[in-house]
This record gives sequence, structure tokens and C-alpha cells, in this order.
Amino acid sequence: MKIIAGGMVYYNGKLENLDILIDKESIIGIGKFSSEGKEIIDATGLIILPGGIDMHVHFNDPGFTNREEFDSGSKAAISSGITTIVDMPCTSIPQIKNRESLFIKLDSIKNKAFCDYALYGGITGDMVRESNFNDLLELYDEGVVGFKIYGYSSAPYYEHLTYGEMYDLFSFLKNRDILFTIHAEDFSIIDYFMEKVKKDKNLKGGEAWIKARPYLAEPVSIWNTSRFIKDTNLKLHIAHISTSEGVRIVKERKEQGVKISCEVTPHHLLLTQDDLIRNPKLVKTSPTVRCYENKELLWKYLENKIIDCVASDHFSGEWKSEKDKDDIFEIASGISGIDTIFPIIFSEGVVKKRISIKRFVEVMSENPAKILNISKNKGGIEVGKDADLVFIDLKRKWRVKGNLFYSKGKYTPFENFEIFGKVVKTILRGEVVFDESRGFLIEGGYGKWIKREY
Repeated sequence: MKIIAGGMVYYNGKLENLDILIDKESIIGIGKFSSEGKEIIDATGLIILPGGIDMHVHFNDPGFTNREEFDSGSKAAISSGITTIVDMPCTSIPQIKNRESLFIKLDSIKNKAFCDYALYGGITGDMVRESNFNDLLELYDEGVVGFKIYGYSSAPYYEHLTYGEMYDLFSFLKNRDILFTIHAEDFSIIDYFMEKVKKDKNLKGGEAWIKARPYLAEPVSIWNTSRFIKDTNLKLHIAHISTSEGVRIVKERKEQGVKISCEVTPHHLLLTQDDLIRNPKLVKTSPTVRCYENKELLWKYLENKIIDCVASDHFSGEWKSEKDKDDIFEIASGISGIDTIFPIIFSEGVVKKRISIKRFVEVMSENPAKILNISKNKGGIEVGKDADLVFIDLKRKWRVKGNLFYSKGKYTPFENFEIFGKVVKTILRGEVVFDESRGFLIEGGYGKWIKREY
């Protein structure tokens, strides 16, 4: 049995000087206890928060491990406060579209994972046109947390769904407790402007990308998709929401009783179109970053509980072959964010008083666990839950350095960002898995697959 003593523990919405008792993988007590006969983990001078859940990463394993793989990505996660990640189905070989591909994936990553992981299944336009719904249902029965769909897709062999295909799919599954997570950009708008902008020789770099991915493409996609969800009583999650208008539509749907949620990324909270124009290689992403006023509204909506959670949308393309390009349309879209999501949102959010520490725990741990149906064991410091804990030294001040990332994506638009608060220790299911002074204390394979609970 272990006891964590001396720290300020986040419990019931506030920080308190409490001990945490751990037996095997689980929390069995929160309060004040004798340390006699127990292994003591000293947390003096530190705060203890629940481990973060990043519900949107692309670890590319198997198939594109030159970009990222599960050992590097999951090391980056646990070293920075993320104890559970959810990997997307579209950027590995094979893509996770059926039961066979799911088990190929699981076999590939089972001895690499340093953090716990859940998985999305995939469904694409061609599958809907062929009425191939059995594969989806088999994946769901195996425990995937939901299904990733695209309103617009640039991923090879991962077709977007037209509105007709979406409505057909959702109607077939009507009234089931199934989660769909959508990359919400309208195909017809993006397709038209991508082609138009590429022909305009006067538009280059970040300015061209902004014109090619218009603001309205997102709210149009959210409105239509959420309308279908309203009619079919399924669950919808909006990935990497980037527009204040899109968030307002989510708010309206929630008020109508639609089962809808949304996530925002650190880059959409902290970067603007000016950053993209200055440094397109580091800031190009889909959907694109927006103007300053929009960014500030996203913070407001995060604080006011309209945006439900923060996710990284981590993607690390190879720098030389995929990112270091002059043509904006040849630069791989995506930002390396798993190393920084937890500390940067804590620093920019809690320390700078944009959000409370209670709201931080909600958006980084509690809400992702609830949305994904893994909240029995994940997402909080409570008796009975997994002992997934992060120790932060509030007195520590440091700067982001991409070359020190554990991720293979050793570049970042947040280079030299000043961060207040340092993750110094991470516990996953009762084991100290990372300590700043000692490094990683477990082998790849300690992390396990977390299935959806129901």
C-alpha cells in the first residue's frame, strides 16, 4: 500500500492538504492517515491533480512511425501530465475500420505504451455507400469509444461523409448510445476555395491557407451535422472547434437537448492568423487558427462551460520531408502538441486566471472521461478510481524547448513560451511512471487499452 503525503490535493473542487491512499491500481482513501507500514510518496510543496486525458492524438502507429509512434508519443504524454490518450483511426496502416484492423493495431502497440490509451473506430463515405455497417457495430462491441468522421478529409483512403451519407448512417443507428466525433469543415466550401486559391498566384503562405479554409466552413458543417444528430438521438463531439460561431451553434443545440460536446486545442486558444502568416511551417493546421478576437471568445466559452474540454490534436510530421516546405499546400498540416498541452493550459489558463483550477480539472480530466464513457475509473481523484495523478511544482518557471520533447515532433509554435508550473512526477494506476529527476520508471507496455464502459 502507498500513501501520498504532504501535498495539496485537488478534491471536491478545491485544493486541500490531504493524503491519498493507494492499493494496487486504485485510490482507496482520501483524508488524513497514518503512514506506518506504507510506502510513502512525499508531495511536500506540490499540488496533485488528476491525470489529464487527451482525447485527440495521432500517434500514427503502425504504418507512419517515422512521424510518431506509441512509445515516443506516450512518453511525451506521461512526462507532461497526460495519463490517458485517445488515438485516431485515420493516420495508421491499417486504418481502424473493422475488427481485424483494430487487433492489428492493438498487437502493434501493446508493448510500446507508457500511458493508458483508448481508441476510436473509423467510418468513411465509401463504407456508408456500401451500407457496410456491420464493421462499425463489431468495432463498437469490441470497446472503441466512438467513431471519427470527416466533413472534409485530406487523409488518403479516409473519405469524408457527404451530408446524405451522414444522415443515412445516423438514421440506421438511431437512438443508440454511440458517439461520433467530427472534423467539422464543409466539403463543398473547402473544395471550392482550395481549388480557387491554388490558382491565384498572388496568394501565398499563411494568407493562402486562411483563404482556402474559410471561417464559415466550420459553422455550416456543425449546424448540418448536429441537426442530423438531433433527429436521430445519437451523440456528437466536435473536434478542434475553432470558430466562435461554431461554439454558439453547439450552445444552441445543447439548449435543445441534443447530446453534443466540443473540444478546443491549445493552438486555437493561443495562436492567431498573424502567427500563421509569420511562420506557416509551424502553425499550419486544419481547421486553421483564427483572428485575435475569435481566440479570446474561445477562452470565454471554455470558462463558461460551453466548450467542454481541451485536446491537443497532436500530429508530428517529419520536419525535413513534410514540414520544411515553401509551398503552403505541400506543408503537412498539424501541430506537435502532446508535450505541452497540460502545462500550457495550466499556465495560460489557471495561473493567468482565465479559468479556475476547478475548470482546468473539468476540461482536462473529468469531461473527457464522461464524454468517452470511461469515467468509472478515469478522470478524477476519487475513491475507487484509478490512481492517475500528476504532481506540479507551482514555484517552477520554465520555457518550452522543442528539441527537448519526447515526441518525435521536436518543433513547436510555442517555442520559448514561458510556463508557470512544472510537472515533476506522474502516477499511472498506482505506479510512479515518471519522475523528473529519475526519468521513466516503467517499460513500454505498462500502459493498457481502456475500453468504453457501456
